[in-house]
Amino acid sequence: MKIVYAAPGDVSVYESQVLELLKFLDSCGVDILLLQGYKNEKEKSVLLAKIKPYFSFSKVVFFRIYPCYSFFEYASLFSLRTAISSIRLTSDTVFHVRSEALGCLVKKVLVKFSTPVPILVDIRAVILEELRYKKKRSKVLRRILYSIQAKYYESIYGYLFQNNEKVSVSFSSVSYAISEYFEKRYGDCNSSFYVNPNIAGDCFAYSDRDRLEIRQRYGIPEDRIVAICSSAGGASWQKDADLISHLVNLGFFVFNLSAHEISLEGCISRIVPFSEMPKFLSASDVAVLWRDRDFINFSASPSKYSEFALMGLFVIHNGTVDIATKHITQTGAGIIVDETSNLSLLSNIRLSMFNRQEWIEAGRKRFGVASIVASYMDIYACLLKAQKHS
Repeated sequence: MKIVYAAPGDVSVYESQVLELLKFLDSCGVDILLLQGYKNEKEKSVLLAKIKPYFSFSKVVFFRIYPCYSFFEYASLFSLRTAISSIRLTSDTVFHVRSEALGCLVKKVLVKFSTPVPILVDIRAVILEELRYKKKRSKVLRRILYSIQAKYYESIYGYLFQNNEKVSVSFSSVSYAISEYFEKRYGDCNSSFYVNPNIAGDCFAYSDRDRLEIRQRYGIPEDRIVAICSSAGGASWQKDADLISHLVNLGFFVFNLSAHEISLEGCISRIVPFSEMPKFLSASDVAVLWRDRDFINFSASPSKYSEFALMGLFVIHNGTVDIATKHITQTGAGIIVDETSNLSLLSNIRLSMFNRQEWIEAGRKRFGVASIVASYMDIYACLLKAQKHS
């Protein structure tokens, strides 16, 4: 089996969601090739530095990708077509594509080449809904740009969900809500829909040694509860920072892993590289997932929540993300608090109440890379079987 994994560029979750996945597939003996987009030479250098610890550059083919507007599509298509033409495609090849926009471009290239290779498109969010959210909160010029981009995405979805005899396209979304969203709007589409939440890689493993190291570094006693707020992506709908002063007032020590610095005694603000995240999560007991109440959050599968779950953290959540709400309810690994005014409920929490090892096992089963890769392997096999019988 050969998987050509196409990714559009560098993002804050690139290592956790792309490289950790490919590393595990590679370890399973799958023939992996990363078809990697980049916007400019600076981004390409950043991507090369991130890829280097994971696998050989011989497994990477780069192509130039341009801004996601209709007037740049031809340039992106030309670059992508050149890259794909250099790849040896076999009868057991599957294209696994991250994002709908890139999925649309890959489909157009394979249709042009009349290459009957199945495509699996990962849908991480409903971009049209994100654009709607941003447009409401933007100034006039930015609103115009979002409107232009939204119109282009409508055409992307129209083509992507259009049935085609030459190339079959299936979809894997991070939540049932996203799958239902598209199934309702494109009812004539005969594609298969699958659901796989965002993964947490094997590097997210609790360590007593890491816990001691980080706590000693910052002078935190072992019996003090440490909370972690992680919003390096900086999206406007992430509201973790709203809780920090409340948590400090409750006596928690807080790691604010964000570019947005908060000057409070008992709170340390800093950006942490991906390689150090497991250490800080090991040193923590509690994590925060606090978001706006909107469909884009309800339907999301935040990468950081998968990591929190795999590290056995007690998560304070406001019930805005469906997958997190359900996991917390099922496992007891957290608390659902509607408003910050209700955070006083946390004043009685003690470390002795946490079932960390039990929560780690539950997180691994739901979000661990081994579980998600097993699901993807089943999907790849189904797509190849259907391709042979078409």
